[in-house]
Amino acid sequence: MNRKLFPIEITEPKISGFLLVEGINDAIFFSVMLNYLNLGNLVQIAQMGGIDKLDQSLETLIKLDDFSQLKNLGVIRDADNDSSKAFQKVRNSLKRFNLPAPDQAYEYVNGNLRVAVAIVPDANSEGNLETLGLRTLDKSKLACIDKYIDCITRNNTPVKGERSFTRKIVFLSRGWCRKKQSSRKT
Repeated sequence: MNRKLFPIEITEPKISGFLLVEGINDAIFFSVMLNYLNLGNLVQIAQMGGIDKLDQSLETLIKLDDFSQLKNLGVIRDADNDSSKAFQKVRNSLKRFNLPAPDQAYEYVNGNLRVAVAIVPDANSEGNLETLGLRTLDKSKLACIDKYIDCITRNNTPVKGERSFTRKIVFLSRGWCRKKQSSRKT
């Protein structure tokens, strides 16, 4: 994974928050969201390059010269197959580096450095950021995606992976398709 985008470094002297996310897609999503909310200048985002690099990322972060200026630290990771286990792994990593560790997801631990952990799509479900995105679609749109997958399958085009994963790919590509279609018209 390309860690040159959204690296673990403090580049803005006036930021008060740092958000550590799993990968580049998460970093892009949260960057866009924070900018939309006019918070992009207050929070810096860095990607770990995969959840298996959480300890390495925390170690890098706490060694930064400007780490002591941070007032807020957020860690966001996918629930994957077990949201409780995902949260516990982040909590254990925070403790390993003597950082405040919340007792539950979506709660801050107060102190000189406030720390929160978010598990997506939520603290009680399996899945990931794409799962959260799919939840925003109404059932009729999901039915359209399923019909599309069924059509492809009927025409002997193999659909790799699980249906839920394929739905995510279709969901994520819909913006790209719109851009391609609109660029052809001009």
